[in-house]
Amino acid sequence: MCVNRFVSGCSASLLKTPLLVCSTMLLVACGAGGDETGLPVYQGQPADNITTESLQRNASVATGESLGKTMDSVFQTLNGSAAISKAFTIPGLGFSASPSENGVFNDPTEQGPILNDAFNTRVRTETSSTFESTLGLSGQANSIRTGNSIEINPDENDICLQQAEASDHTNCVALLADLTVHIDAQTDKSGVIQYQFRNNPVVEIAYSPVAGSYELKLGALHTMLSRMNELNPAWAEVPDSMSGAIKFQTTVLNDTVGAESGSLSLAISEALQITDTANETNVSIAPSTILSMTADSASKTATVEVSIGALSFASRTGNIAGNPLQKLVMDGMTARASLTRNGNVLSVSNVGLGNGPLVVSVDSLESVRATLKTFGFTVNQDSNSIVLNDNLDYSISLRNVLGSLDANESHNAVADYTLSAATGTVFSELGTGVMRIDQGGPLSVDFAVSDGNASTTGSVNVQQGQCFGENYQSDSPIDLIGCN
Repeated sequence: MCVNRFVSGCSASLLKTPLLVCSTMLLVACGAGGDETGLPVYQGQPADNITTESLQRNASVATGESLGKTMDSVFQTLNGSAAISKAFTIPGLGFSASPSENGVFNDPTEQGPILNDAFNTRVRTETSSTFESTLGLSGQANSIRTGNSIEINPDENDICLQQAEASDHTNCVALLADLTVHIDAQTDKSGVIQYQFRNNPVVEIAYSPVAGSYELKLGALHTMLSRMNELNPAWAEVPDSMSGAIKFQTTVLNDTVGAESGSLSLAISEALQITDTANETNVSIAPSTILSMTADSASKTATVEVSIGALSFASRTGNIAGNPLQKLVMDGMTARASLTRNGNVLSVSNVGLGNGPLVVSVDSLESVRATLKTFGFTVNQDSNSIVLNDNLDYSISLRNVLGSLDANESHNAVADYTLSAATGTVFSELGTGVMRIDQGGPLSVDFAVSDGNASTTGSVNVQQGQCFGENYQSDSPIDLIGCN
């Protein structure tokens, strides 16, 4: 979960933690939102005169159609953004590599972007076969139609063979014996699909060529996991209770090749709660939209919003001596980013950690405490500038409790950092990892670190006209360096 990602991301070196990397990684790991709007209505043919098999096949195709088109527009837009690439090179963010010619989303170990035609084809093919088998289009499935509602008893044997469960085929078939599928067709290519386990909806899908939503119901999922554990304990560990729902939604605004546009969102649609007394795991997240995004690949414009509600996560962790209880608590997290001017301007606003600090504790002892007052900034590739639109006020305290941040460091190691800069401060990038303050300032950093024996305190103030970067021989996350 988020605590583990946060800790592993910050464990490279407690005494040399980049200023913003920990909070940035948490933002990426845990994500975030805005208000949901109604899906666009697909105007198709009435379902009454469409054959049952055609309705099933159209449902199978449409479940992935809007998702594929939306993802195309999103990733083409973000991958072509020069401003995003520049933002990733700022010292203190933990990213200092030169931007790849393959775009933001690429695998440096391979040629080309991560999201490529082969990947896209493979995902769509695998998804299509899964929907075909579960919607009664293969094997010995049984379908009964009443009006425009179709009840499907899929072929368990066929599904298990397709999902490569040959090693435990008998239990796979036994599990899926309790699975039924209900299609409520609204038109020839739109409607609602419910995957029900023992008559309780586990997944509900609203589908059409122009929009789709995919909602996972945790209560019914708990029932399914319990049955999996009963059949084969190695299949799943089952918490005491699970409730709430997670919803993913996509909307196609334009499906023209080369000019795709669309939106997507990921939300906690019902308050999420997971409890497991065996390992003292307790997770709760308030209803909120974890991620909301719109993108237009033709103009290379996009908007991303994050607005996580109150979150609490606690669990015993086996990768720290003594199996201590780790807990993460935060009041909320917000951010909004917009790409404009063909992807060359990135405007980020409302970045903050809610009304309270983000706290990670280990056996009730604070390991991480971070505060970030709401602020914003603009990255302009055309003018090679980064401008603070609000005061920057960030602080983080790190305590290596029981080696929670770095197993190779002393458990007594500590580090405290504060970072501040005024509204209107302008930075420019002179080279990879080298930034200059062109206007405003200063950029002020205070730090106090200790390895358990020796301690170091200090401050760095970067004034207008001066340059800064990372010096790995220093305990400061940034240092004054020459501008040459």
